[in-house]
This record gives sequence, structure tokens and C-alpha cells, in this order.
Amino acid sequence: MGRIEQVNPKLNSVIHRLYDQASETATDWTSQIQAGTAGDAVFCGVPFVEGCRAVTGYVSKLDSELVRRQKASGLVIVGKTNTSEFGAMPTTEPLLYGPTVNPWNPSLTPAGASGGSAAAVAARVVPMAHGNDGGGSIRTPASCCGIFGLEPSRGRNPLGPLCGDIGSGIVQEQGLTLTVRDSAALLDATSGPDIGDPYFAPPKERPFLEEVARDVGCLRIGFLNAVPEGWQDIAEFAPACADAVRDAAQLCDRLGHNVEEISPSALSHPGIADAFRCVFNCYIGQAVANWERELGKQIREDELEPLTWASYQTARKIPGPEYVVAVEEIQRCTRKIARWYHDGGYDLLLSPDNADSTNGTRRPAMASGGPRQMADTGQVIRRLHTHAEHDWSTRYVCTVALDHWWHANRGALRSAPWRRGYPLQTGITVGAGQALGREDANGDATRG
Repeated sequence: MGRIEQVNPKLNSVIHRLYDQASETATDWTSQIQAGTAGDAVFCGVPFVEGCRAVTGYVSKLDSELVRRQKASGLVIVGKTNTSEFGAMPTTEPLLYGPTVNPWNPSLTPAGASGGSAAAVAARVVPMAHGNDGGGSIRTPASCCGIFGLEPSRGRNPLGPLCGDIGSGIVQEQGLTLTVRDSAALLDATSGPDIGDPYFAPPKERPFLEEVARDVGCLRIGFLNAVPEGWQDIAEFAPACADAVRDAAQLCDRLGHNVEEISPSALSHPGIADAFRCVFNCYIGQAVANWERELGKQIREDELEPLTWASYQTARKIPGPEYVVAVEEIQRCTRKIARWYHDGGYDLLLSPDNADSTNGTRRPAMASGGPRQMADTGQVIRRLHTHAEHDWSTRYVCTVALDHWWHANRGALRSAPWRRGYPLQTGITVGAGQALGREDANGDATRG
């Protein structure tokens, strides 16, 4: 908590401090868990506004199932962090709380929407922080801040009790961590079906924490260095981004894996960006409509940021059949990519984390821009850093995997050339809503 006070004036990462609850929980969390009372102090009863001025003053009435499991596992929540309004932007600069900056370079963004969490973890206050992801909101902040980010498979973590799925399955919950090991431990603490879930991921064979140390031998890894048709409006990756993928591929090859470049045509899917835009706009529109119902009022244009208002108005004009067609288009893309894994015998796919080399620049004007375009396949996606360069905004690689990814990532992270030192010479850590601390922040330093 002292480190938060020391660093937060520079970063603007933590927006709500929960020190009294955290101190009480840290003092006696074991007895609380044994008494069955550990689940009703921190998230329930504290502000919950999703970065939106229209929701200012709202206090959460319950703990989500995810938070209940986090607290039951012994995690101590010390605060809530900054996020873009409703998680809509790839930066973290809401008008309500102002911009969060990157701890490695305050002139750069930590990205978004979980940018407050990423900046906090990167600044080394706590080893992990909550985040969620529907279009890159865990993955891109992990990239820009030099930490480990995981978007788990669809249905791996619970979304209840208020949601069955979010955005027809595009949004998943997890966190950002300093180590692969901590990400695995966090997923062990929270994963598994909840009562009433509409679907859930296949049961794990063993604890994810055990997977980190397990040897799986030689994996077949494909790497992508060109943009598949339909995925984005650009035709190719920036040279620095392409170099990052090639270096990651060479590292995996040196570790003994079978690595090969794949043709982008194998994963092309014309129309997927338009389908995602449709679903994304409706997801933002649904968020506004839900708050109108909860608050019992109509939200005005001057209470929302320009992008949010534009998405809301667009969503109101999208017919139901058009939305269902867009969802089915994403599902067809999902099956195509899953079939690529299955038929080709691939274990991992490497691709650039960012397609261009300007994603690290702070862009306040993006509040009036369009949503980030990214097709979500429902598969596990995480970020792997393999460069010792100073340009943290471009030098990251995304790994998409159906299986085996804990093991490959741990080996690659151990072997990669890491940048030494700490941002701002101190640290802080929280989440796209909350900050998680553990007594044991040390251990196997498999660092991202």
C-alpha cells in the first residue's frame, strides 16, 4: 500500500483504494475462510462504475463468482484500477479518471482496456491483477507493459451470477501477472464451471501450476508473419512486429520444437472484421442499456464518451437477424482455426501482438475513434515477450494454443533475453477493477 502511494501519482493506475479491507483481510483471512465469511467485504460494497461518468457513485451490491473464488483462495484485494469506459478502448484514458501512463515510459500508453492493471503489475507493487479481454484488453496491455497476459479459453472462468456469457462469448476473465507460474496459479484458483453456466471449458487434466513444470517434448509450432485476409484493414505487419515473431520462432526452434512459417491464406476469413464490429457495437450498446435499467434513468450523450455513444447508437440500429448472422460468422471463423490446429497437428500459433509500431503512443483523441478490430476465436491467447529492446510497444508476440502452452511459454521465457531493471524504480499492481496481492510474491522467476 505504501508503494501504491509512492507511485500512483505518476501512473494514475489505482482509482479506488481498499486499504482498510485489505489490512483486515490480510490479518485474518485464514479464519475468515474457515468461517465462510471471506466473500463479502471487498468487491461488494465498493464503487463500481466501469470508467463511466453516467455511473458515478454506484456501489456494487454483490461479489461476482470470480471475485468470490479469488478471495476464497487467499488473495488480498488492495484496490481497483483504471480502465477505459466499458472496456471499449485499446488505451486507458477515460474522461472520468484521466489517463494511466506506462511505467516504463510515461509518454506511452499502457494500452487498454486493462491498462490500469497492467501498469500496476509492471510497476511491481503486486505480482498479479485482474483483467478481462474481448478484443485485446488483457493481451495488448501485457504487451505494452512487458508482463504476462492470458486470455483463457471460452468458459474456463465463471462470469456469473449476472452473466452467462458476455458479447456472445468474446469476453473472458483472468489477469495479468509477472510470471507464468503466477498466471497458472491464479487460473487454478478461479477456473471451473459455476452453477447455471450455459457452457464451460473441458476439465483440466491436472492443476495448471503442475503444467508449468511438465516436459511435453517437441511441439509443432506455426508462426504467422503476414495478415490473413479479412482480419484487419491493414495488409501487412510493421517490420519491427514481424521481426519479433521471427525471433520468437527462432527461440522456439533452439529449444527443440518443430517450427514453421504458415501461409496467411490458411487462416483467412473475409468478413470477420465486419462481424466483430457488429458484435462489439452491440456489446457496448448492451452495457449502456443494462446501466440504464440498473440506474432507472436514460443515459444522455453528454454522460458518455464519443466512441461509447457512437457504438450505442449504432447498436440500436442493428436488426436482430444481422446480429445473429455476425455471431455465426465469428463461430465459423472459430471452427476454421480449430480445424487448422486439428488437421495440421499444430500445438501453438505465434503471431505479432500488435500489427503496427505505433500502438505504444498515447492517443487521447482515440476517444472519438473506431473500435479495435480483432476476431475472437474463444481459444486461449497469451503474450510472450522475447526482446531486450527498449521499444516495449512493438516487440511482443502473441501465442494462440489449444494445449501445451504453459510448458512452451515457460521454456521460452526462461531462455529469452530479458531487459533488466524496474520501471520508475518502484512498483504498483492492481486490476481492471481490482488489485490482488499475495504473501508469496517470490518463487520461480519465470518473468514476462
